[in-house]
Amino acid sequence: MKRKLGLALSGGGIKAYGEVGVYQVFEENEIVFDGFAGTSMGSIIACFLACQLNAAEVREHMLDLEANIIKNKLFKPSNFELLPLVLKQTDGFIKSNLFESLLKTHFDALGYQFISQIPELFVCVATDLMSGKAVIFTNDPKSFAKSKEYIVISDIEIVRALTASCSFPLVFNTTKIMDMQLVDGGIMMNIPVVPLKIMGFEKVVSVCMQDMTEFKESTSMRDIASRIIDIGMHETENWMVAASDLHITIKTKNIGVFSMGKGTLMIEKGYKTAIKMFDQINKIKIQKRRFWL
Repeated sequence: MKRKLGLALSGGGIKAYGEVGVYQVFEENEIVFDGFAGTSMGSIIACFLACQLNAAEVREHMLDLEANIIKNKLFKPSNFELLPLVLKQTDGFIKSNLFESLLKTHFDALGYQFISQIPELFVCVATDLMSGKAVIFTNDPKSFAKSKEYIVISDIEIVRALTASCSFPLVFNTTKIMDMQLVDGGIMMNIPVVPLKIMGFEKVVSVCMQDMTEFKESTSMRDIASRIIDIGMHETENWMVAASDLHITIKTKNIGVFSMGKGTLMIEKGYKTAIKMFDQINKIKIQKRRFWL
């Protein structure tokens, strides 16, 4: 079957939860995607969708993940204040295996362990510090056979790939896979539109949370780190947005990457944003739900 419509979801920490609300609008209107790509937190949402979960199920998993991140105090403010004191001892303050174990609980429950087992076409992106290249984790490696600018991996556990994509520099420990030292995919490709184009999708919808509103001076390590992410992602996102057939931007004023506890609010923001843009969504003549095998 021809690959008609792909969905590319950007990273953005808790702000990425808005992408769940956007997808809910597509689902309510029987719009079907044939493949999913994501970076950082967006990679987790994309992976759940590629595992054929509906919007309500993705919402449940993502809010449970948020609750456990809060419960385990992964982003406790005091941790960020201590960050400069420990940089000489480790490559990140938060051990990535803690985050990986939280993800593993969810995918074990779904019965999926390896990228190759994911039923729908899927891509997530990380960045290799050693080579300076983007790393593509996918269950469709053949599509990237001629793409020498990427490192392509298909034989890997899902949670290892997702953790690598989410490994924000200096906050999480870097992820070591083979001879690579991996960090957040948003460093090079925060909205993975081009990989879906390489895979042969006719149209790609992209979603991000670009917000370059005025920054108020702050001494909070968390606020500063969040702002650094916003600036860096903005620069890497522009050319991917230009490659997409429809782009949706969710406004996230006063919500930062590490604003844990705002997941439900962001889902609502994403839903309202997509509802407002629905006329534009219909103009790309996207595929409706299939009634045949």
